[in-house]
Amino acid sequence: MNEYKLSKSEVLNYLGYKKQSMTGDLDLLIDESMSECLAVATPRYTKGFFDITVDNDTVILKNTNVIFKSSDIAFHLNGAAKCVLFAATLGSETEHMLIKYEKTNMTKAVIFDAACNALIESASDSFEEEIAAELAKSSLYINYRFSPGYGNFSIGNERNIIDLLSAEIRIGLTLNDSSLLIPQKSITAVIGVFNSPKSHEIGCRYCKNYNICNQKGGADCAV
Repeated sequence: MNEYKLSKSEVLNYLGYKKQSMTGDLDLLIDESMSECLAVATPRYTKGFFDITVDNDTVILKNTNVIFKSSDIAFHLNGAAKCVLFAATLGSETEHMLIKYEKTNMTKAVIFDAACNALIESASDSFEEEIAAELAKSSLYINYRFSPGYGNFSIGNERNIIDLLSAEIRIGLTLNDSSLLIPQKSITAVIGVFNSPKSHEIGCRYCKNYNICNQKGGADCAV
């Protein structure tokens, strides 16, 4: 078992739980799925630092052939000294186990899938903290990770990030013909690097939990 944390509340969030009653058997199945996820997952990541130029809705990564055309990513990186390209994965074993449960126990498959989703986010948070600590030694600061598919930052930029990071070689992360990340329990993202601290008050639209949150705009939001 690795050192990464897996929050039961986050797993329940991915399951769409809204304080409904839960049987003891279901509660036990969730705990079992979380333990199995932690046991088989091998979270790892890779990163790269790139000098950038930001102009309106365009971000140019210097000394590469990559240009991000997106007003949202340009806003995210406005004022940044550079950016970090980031890729993380849980590895292939979680995917193999998920496929097994999809063939034998769909309830377990759904719960195990939710546990994996929660773990890749948690592990990525830990990796992000490592990057922040590394940069703090040089009095540099980061904002939050912003992934392809958020706002108008095209999902097609997954390929640019993977190629620039040589992610297939470094962590075994690639894309299939449908531009889906393989292994699926993986994340790519862009993080801004700044000379002064940045606010993390980002709003619902840009939150990494936007697609699975049951509390959009609510007072109970913990982000």
